[in-house]
Amino acid sequence: MAVSKKPSGAQGGGRQIISALQQHVDARKGAGPPRFSLDVVEEKALDAMDTLTARDLSAMMNKFGKIGAHPGKEVLEGMERRGLAIINTYDAKGVALTLHAYAKLKTHPGRAMLEGLEGRAMAKIGDFIPQDLSNTLWAYATLGVTPGTEMLGSVERRAVAEMHRFVPQNIANTLWAYATLGVTPGAELLDAVEGQAVAEMRRFDPQNIANTLWAYATLEMVPGSELLSGLAAHGVENLNTGNFISEHLRQLHLFVVFLKLESSPNDAFVESLTVLEEQLGAAGRAAMADSKATVSDLQRQVVASVKRLGYDYEEETKDPVSGYSIDLLVQPSASSGSDYRSTLGIAIEVDGPAHFLSNTRQANGSTLLKRRLLKKLGYRVVSVPYWEWGIKDDNEHDAYLRRLLSVTVEDALDS
Repeated sequence: MAVSKKPSGAQGGGRQIISALQQHVDARKGAGPPRFSLDVVEEKALDAMDTLTARDLSAMMNKFGKIGAHPGKEVLEGMERRGLAIINTYDAKGVALTLHAYAKLKTHPGRAMLEGLEGRAMAKIGDFIPQDLSNTLWAYATLGVTPGTEMLGSVERRAVAEMHRFVPQNIANTLWAYATLGVTPGAELLDAVEGQAVAEMRRFDPQNIANTLWAYATLEMVPGSELLSGLAAHGVENLNTGNFISEHLRQLHLFVVFLKLESSPNDAFVESLTVLEEQLGAAGRAAMADSKATVSDLQRQVVASVKRLGYDYEEETKDPVSGYSIDLLVQPSASSGSDYRSTLGIAIEVDGPAHFLSNTRQANGSTLLKRRLLKKLGYRVVSVPYWEWGIKDDNEHDAYLRRLLSVTVEDALDS
């Protein structure tokens, strides 16, 4: 049947639309072609919009997320308007599915919709099951949005109560979300997470292992000895069978670097660290080396300013221990008026919007981890955030950078 034919009948509109979207989900998994094109399905959705229920809307968003197809502007706006009109009918699963779908589609809900979903989440928090909780936290972190204090507190309390039912993916996604948002979980939640992780650690898959250990490093926390030794041993098994992809290898490598910088010879976890480091070997460093650096226009402007100021610098140099690519590594020259020489130099990180949570000036977890590890390795880390660089002329840029580097040198001399 031609994919341009419209689903018949207005009755049961929501069910028909969801069924048509499911055919597109199945097609991505190798099933036959869908009966109706997405354009036709969206047209039907617009016709039926005022009759759709909260369950219809959340299921539709979930299907769009699974397909990886962004709804058209008119459809998405229509779904938000309808969702807001009936927001008080959303159940816990509907809230979680909707937020998760927005994150999968890399699309921010409108402010009113986000506030509505957050309010509904708090109203229905007692009905959230582990998957709802971890999906909600994952969605916020993926969108780069920190939940409100009341919302986060409600989710934490419910997560503690439900922790005995968390499976490895729930555990890993929860820790990853907190780390990505740069938020330290409360002590009760941390204890509960670690206890459940120990109970479930043999069921952790490579992604769960890598996300969990990366999260601990990003939160500047060393896992308890039982969890660390168990995940290290399980990680080694997966390393031996080649089950880790490059992204996971990078996460493991950064965790090992973090742990080495945190450890002393007498620490109980040194044995686990040694085993994991030996098995990871060059694979972690190679994965970091394969990570391609993108040079932005902002970075090119900063490089030009550094050059005009007469500093000796290297661009996109690799730190040999962490494997991080440093945007600019600077050593003050004679023209800078200082005879200071740092052991490793001044690492200038040119931080565009992707380094921060959405519409904030708060660095995300990956950026925080990079800054911390470089500092621990002996670099003087300087951030040039995009909003401070702004639209200025060359003289203003040079004056800004001169002040920034002068303060860094003076701080180093005083330390």
